[in-house]
Amino acid sequence: MNTGNIELSMVFKVADWEPVQREISKLTGVSMLAVDYKGAPITPISGCSAFCAAIRKKAEMDGRCSKCFSLGGMEAIRQRKPYHIFLCHFGMACVSIPIVVRDKYLGGIMLEQILLPENEKAALGSSDRLIAEVSRFDEVEGETKLNLSKMYSALPQKKLDEVVEIAEMVSALVHYTLEMAMQVINTKRTYEWMLQGAIPYIFDDPSKNAYEIQERDKVDMFMTTSMRYANKEIVKKDSPVFLAISYIHEHTNEMVNLKDMAALCHLSPSYFSKAFYKEVGEHFRNYQLKYKLDMAKEKLINTNMNVDQIALTLGFQDASYFIKIFKKFEDITPNVYRNKKKLIT
Repeated sequence: MNTGNIELSMVFKVADWEPVQREISKLTGVSMLAVDYKGAPITPISGCSAFCAAIRKKAEMDGRCSKCFSLGGMEAIRQRKPYHIFLCHFGMACVSIPIVVRDKYLGGIMLEQILLPENEKAALGSSDRLIAEVSRFDEVEGETKLNLSKMYSALPQKKLDEVVEIAEMVSALVHYTLEMAMQVINTKRTYEWMLQGAIPYIFDDPSKNAYEIQERDKVDMFMTTSMRYANKEIVKKDSPVFLAISYIHEHTNEMVNLKDMAALCHLSPSYFSKAFYKEVGEHFRNYQLKYKLDMAKEKLINTNMNVDQIALTLGFQDASYFIKIFKKFEDITPNVYRNKKKLIT
């Protein structure tokens, strides 16, 4: 199953973020920018200091900045934290807030150019310098050491707890923005499936499609089952597992696996499994099997399809496995179920 790839431009709109970034920078007095996964800027630097503007004129220094930005995001991911505070190659405090979708590191938001009190800077320690290179004033071309020293002293000074507060605020905003973007993407893909005709035989002339169910009672049967599930509203459209539920309902001939559905919802398999149980009240595998068995029971009652045909149309690997699952949940075999229902009617 093709779940599609997510790129940074799909979840992070630079034109929409830039004015927000500028206002946050003004409000907090902290320099900000957005970067890709390599640490290369994708927005102008808001609140850039004269010092950093000077050092970035040198390609080697600019490269060190990008390296710090990229490694900062990866370190936050490694530590499973929403952000990471570290010291750049010039000893200034920086915060990296990674943008991660479906376990893929796409880029990040950087808060930078902050001077910490010497005792707090020392407390962070050398372990929080992410690159080995340590830059010096005399490496910067075109500026005197005195000028650079004055520029450096003019950098915004913040205590570490202030930096943490700003990082918490921006991190919450970034993750909310990503969540909203993913909801839009998920909804769009669901509608695309519908427009592509996930169940075309309901609407088209049966004679035009060799794969469509021919008899009207079979169409009615399918509509009965699928509409019953649709009307029940298993989960709301803003649920993190909504797209997986939609896929299961619309691709009845597939036996989909948890890993693919997690990828479709842009979640890790473990998080998807927990979220699915929390949202639906049932484990993913059981929900899919029970949905297919409901479809199977409708087919057993309303059609003349044999067990092999029913198993095949519902994505079971073979009839014996279908019978085994049916008996596990219903305590009787499919044929016994059919015969009992016929006796009742």
